[in-house]
Amino acid sequence: MDPSSTAWGLAAGLSFLLIFWSARAAFERDGGLRRIARAVSLAGLLLAGIVFVQRALSPDLIYGFWRPIARIDHPHPIGPFLNRNDLATWLIMAIPATIGYVLARIEARRLTDERPTPLEKLLDSRMVWLAGSIVLMFAALLASLSRSGLLGAATGLVIMLSAGRRRMSRTSVGWMVAAAATSIAAATAYANLAVIAERVGDAFSTERGGRVAVWRETWPMARDFPVAGIGVGAFERGMSLYQQSSRLLFFNHAHNEYLQILVEGGALLAAPAGVALAAALLGVRRRLKNDRSPTFWLRLGAASALASVAVQSIWDTGLRMPANAVLFATLAAMALHDTREPRTDRPSSTPRYPSARIAA
Repeated sequence: MDPSSTAWGLAAGLSFLLIFWSARAAFERDGGLRRIARAVSLAGLLLAGIVFVQRALSPDLIYGFWRPIARIDHPHPIGPFLNRNDLATWLIMAIPATIGYVLARIEARRLTDERPTPLEKLLDSRMVWLAGSIVLMFAALLASLSRSGLLGAATGLVIMLSAGRRRMSRTSVGWMVAAAATSIAAATAYANLAVIAERVGDAFSTERGGRVAVWRETWPMARDFPVAGIGVGAFERGMSLYQQSSRLLFFNHAHNEYLQILVEGGALLAAPAGVALAAALLGVRRRLKNDRSPTFWLRLGAASALASVAVQSIWDTGLRMPANAVLFATLAAMALHDTREPRTDRPSSTPRYPSARIAA
C-alpha cells in the first residue's frame, strides 16, 4: 500500500539485525560488555539531565535550539523525543541495564577480594555516578507521565528481583529492595504524583483517542489482510481509509506493537516474529541458568529491559523510534551473547572475556 515506507522499514529492520549481530560479537570479546554498559548508563544520565533542563528553559525546542516538525501546532518535546512514551521506552531499557551493571561490579569486587568488601570501597566515583544515573532516569520516567512506561518498568524490576534472588542472600535482597525504594522515593521529587494517578485511572478509556478505540478501529485491517498485511510502514495510509471515528485526532499507529505487526505484515511477518520471540526467551533462560560469572547480572539487566519493553508494547509502539530500536538490539545481544571459557593454551595473565574484568 505504501512501497516507499515498506522499503524504508525493511532497510531499518536489516540495519537493526546487523547491529544485533555486531554487538553480540563484540560482547564475546574482552571489555565489550563493560564499555557498552557504561555508555548506556552515561547516556541515561545525560538524557535525564537534558529532559529537566529543557523543560525548565525551553520546553518548545529540542535541545533548546531546534523547533520540532510535528502534525500539531504547538508540540512540546520531552528531551530529544516528541512523544513521552517513546522517551519512556528508552528509559525502561536503560534503567535495568544500569542496575545490572551495578550489581555485576559489586559481585566482581566480592569475588576478587578475600575479605568482605567495605562499603567505602564499593562507593567509588563510578558507583556514585551510576547511582545518580539510576535516580535521574527514574525521575525522568516519572516526569514523562507515561503509563505504559511505568508499568513496563515495574515489570522489569519485578523480573530482575525474582530471577536474581537465587544468586543473593536474604540480606543482599533486602539491600537491593531498599536501594530501589530509595531511588524511586528520590525520583518522586521530580514528578507530579496526582497527575500520574489520574492518568493511570484513565488507562483504558474508550473515549476518542483512547487505546481501546484505536484497537477497535485497527482490527478490521488485520481481518481484511490476514496473510501479507497492508505492508510494513503502511499503517498510517491504511488508517486514512479505515478510521471511522472523528478525524480531529488521526491514528497514525496502533498503540500496540503486536497488533501493528499483524496489520502491516500479516501472518508472513507475525509468524516469524513469534518464532524469534520464543527462541529468544528460551535462549535467554538457558544462558541465565548457565552463567555463573558476574556477567549474569548484566545479562539479567538486559533481559529485564527487554521484558519491560515487551509489556509496554501492549499499549505503545516505542520500538519504531530508531534510537529505541538500536538500544533494544544492543540489549538483546547482551542478553543472548555467548560467554565462552578462555582456552587453556592462552596466557592466563590477561583475561580474555569480560566477566573477569567487569568491575573496572
